[in-house]
Amino acid sequence: MQRYIILIRHAEASQNFGCPDLDRALSIKGEAQARSVAEWVAPFLNADCHQLQFIVSPALRTKQTAQALFARLGRAANCIYEPALYQTDEDGIWRLINEMEDAPSHLVIIGHNPALGRLVRSVARLTTSNEGDFGLELAAFAPSSCCVMVTRTGGFALRPQDLTIRAFREPAAEEASQG
Repeated sequence: MQRYIILIRHAEASQNFGCPDLDRALSIKGEAQARSVAEWVAPFLNADCHQLQFIVSPALRTKQTAQALFARLGRAANCIYEPALYQTDEDGIWRLINEMEDAPSHLVIIGHNPALGRLVRSVARLTTSNEGDFGLELAAFAPSSCCVMVTRTGGFALRPQDLTIRAFREPAAEEASQG
């Protein structure tokens, strides 16, 4: 069975310098970005989606980004708020992916940079995409960026070479085309 691994960086957070980082909410622009990424990724979650699992950082901005997806899908999804996702590196994300007891057909991880960007770049370096070269867009993995990857193997212990990038959303390019 082909599995989808979807990585989303939270939308833009407000610059509330007086509050703890975990409590930073989305900015007004971030709220719009969260709705936009939810609209963009929804077709990947509705089509042929047998089992949907979310792993979300406990930071408020990631929870709010997830809520935009739940609203767009019209239902709450199976969601784990994982403290380890808050300040992990790309190896930590791989551990979360590979430690899933029942590997879902669609796994959505909403977290932070630099870990998400590094993981996506590691996959991009080792695989070829049917959709073209995403190299330039992968440089920043800006807020509300999203990468949809599919497995090439049925195995459970995934590595970068086991995934292919199916689609990539870079918000700066999208905002420029709308401007």
